[in-house]
Amino acid sequence: MEMAIGMRRASVPFGVGMKKIILTICICGGLVCTSACSKKADEPLPEKPQQAASETVVPDETPAKANADAEKGDKLVVENHETEKKVDNMSFVMKTQTYGIEKIDARLSQAVKALVASEIGEFNDAFGNEKDVSMTVTIQQETVRADKNGVDVVFKLERSVTGAAHPSGDVMTFMFNAETGDEISAASLFESGAISREKLTSRCVEVIVPLLEGVDDAKGIVENALKDKAFEHVVRTDKGFRVYFAPEEIVGPYRQIIEVDLDAE
Repeated sequence: MEMAIGMRRASVPFGVGMKKIILTICICGGLVCTSACSKKADEPLPEKPQQAASETVVPDETPAKANADAEKGDKLVVENHETEKKVDNMSFVMKTQTYGIEKIDARLSQAVKALVASEIGEFNDAFGNEKDVSMTVTIQQETVRADKNGVDVVFKLERSVTGAAHPSGDVMTFMFNAETGDEISAASLFESGAISREKLTSRCVEVIVPLLEGVDDAKGIVENALKDKAFEHVVRTDKGFRVYFAPEEIVGPYRQIIEVDLDAE
């Protein structure tokens, strides 16, 4: 059953093997940026009045038309959507956004569909025979940046399973050329020299270690975890760059989103 509630995640779909909590690392001198990452992981999603399933909020001007007329560097019009989907013992709440750029919107829609399919497969593998177990998955899309120079997006996922001690989650990011709709890889930012791996690693250690109060040799653990890290979840911000990590891949006890921003040089 799928119901539209109203208009209101690297770069591969994440789902398989992602049984961990979100750890977001921002690198900025200065989620980071996100949307300029405005939400912290432990902040509740804002309450919104529910609308009838048939009711749709239509903006005065569609993103496609408004953004086609935008000048380079102008902020793009972003349209919000909220959808609920139920499959057996699983419920999905998907809070997504579109930009009126066909290639970008199609890629993001494809990623969400693949993520939902992956989550259903993993749930069935783990709990298929346990009819009293249910799971709610929330997929929250946030726009870190959206202008004629580029569109950068982060998806944050949270799973709540009946009987589990705490939710689990994950993150995926996308970067696009706003004019062509082409996807930009995180690796290309390192290869081009736009991001210094050495400076990024140093900034991450600086931000993460103080969060691991009580963890023995926290600095050594973080440095070791980052030593060969691919830094796959990267977005561009107005000031530089932001990187996201799933927290438990650094150290298990910390289950909050961490944002680390790095200023562009």
